[in-house]
Amino acid sequence: MLRKIGFTLLCAVATFSSNTYSTVTHTLQAGVTLEYEFPPNEPLVFVNYLYWEVAADCKITSEDPSNELFAEALAKAGKINGVTLSKGNTMKVTVHSGDILKLSAESGAKVQITNFGPHTLKATCTA
Repeated sequence: MLRKIGFTLLCAVATFSSNTYSTVTHTLQAGVTLEYEFPPNEPLVFVNYLYWEVAADCKITSEDPSNELFAEALAKAGKINGVTLSKGNTMKVTVHSGDILKLSAESGAKVQITNFGPHTLKATCTA
């Protein structure tokens, strides 16, 4: 009996510490200022788990004169600078340091954003 309990605990610990659960997703929230870092060529996934639409203005900071961001809608829809991005659609946006990106996401929306620039890009977002 003790052996079964020990084996069960070992399996539980192994399951919760595996790399499967270490995928990073960023939850969108209203009324908060958050800072995101976009490493070069590393996709980040953003998800709106709330029951309402979330909108944010993001100020871009970069050491490069311009960077290209690639966005892919994975679920539902959202907007980048007023342009609608629905599930399955992709979009490239060129941003400069000091630019303000206007973002919005429907309830349940999920988007993957990749920085194609050579250096890390920072976005300070206020909802």
